[in-house]
Amino acid sequence: LPIDETPTPERLRHGWLGWREYVEHARERIAPGKPIIFTEVGYPSVRTGAAEPWNYVSEAPADNEVQRLAFQAFCETWTRPSELQSFYIWQWREFGKDAARSYPIQGKPAEAWLSAWIRRAQPASAAPAP
Repeated sequence: LPIDETPTPERLRHGWLGWREYVEHARERIAPGKPIIFTEVGYPSVRTGAAEPWNYVSEAPADNEVQRLAFQAFCETWTRPSELQSFYIWQWREFGKDAARSYPIQGKPAEAWLSAWIRRAQPASAAPAP
């Protein structure tokens, strides 16, 4: 995604398609049938967060919606249950002073979206016992 482009869910999902193909191909070559687990998925909540998710020192303006859209695109790209067993969110809560522009999702729109997505994705058998 170009840095100066406004991210849309469609553009962000399209950006993941090549990576999904690469990961699926590598899995079939190296470990056929094994589940896929991402050990780190995170986006800073800044305007360029989807284009440069690694840039933790970005001076771009804060933008919680870009962070939410980036997580949404990731989840919607990996929709088939056999593809993705789990993923770990990079930084649930902030330990520093700049939470509004950093990776944590706690208290931001990305947290609400991911919580709803996880609830919808869980099979009924995974629900906690009363």
